[in-house]
Parts: sequence; structure tokens; C-alpha cells
Amino acid sequence: MIILGIILSVAAIGFFCWLLFNLAVFALPFFAGVSTALRAYQKGRGLARRRHRRSLRRGAHARNRPIPVERGVGAWIAD
Repeated sequence: MIILGIILSVAAIGFFCWLLFNLAVFALPFFAGVSTALRAYQKGRGLARRRHRRSLRRGAHARNRPIPVERGVGAWIAD
């Protein structure tokens, strides 16, 4: 019975380590993305709005190029 308790304890610790690892791998990036999106929405910013303004400046027939990530992240951090 003691050996069974030790084996189950080690299995439970392994399970919780696996669960914590999966939480860090999947939930943390999701939380960071949702937080960033909500902050951009609350500030009235975002890539879609910025692209729309730029395409209106260039004209209807201009090619809509993606904005570099560095500019978007830099603007978010500088605020």
C-alpha cells in the first residue's frame, strides 16, 4: 500500500507539471493576444483601421501592403 501511494504521488506530480506546461504553452499566448487586442480596441487603434486610412490616402487602386510588426509594437509600447 505504501508503494502504491508513492507511485500515485509521483504520477500526480507529473500530471500537474504536464498541466502547468500546457497552460504556459497555450493559455499564456492567448491571454497576451487578447489583452493586446482589447487595449488596441479601447485606444481606438488597430491594424485594420490603420490599413484602411492608409489605403484611402493612396487611392482606391493602390496595393494594400501589410504594416511591419515593429511599427505596430513600437507604437503600442510608446503610448
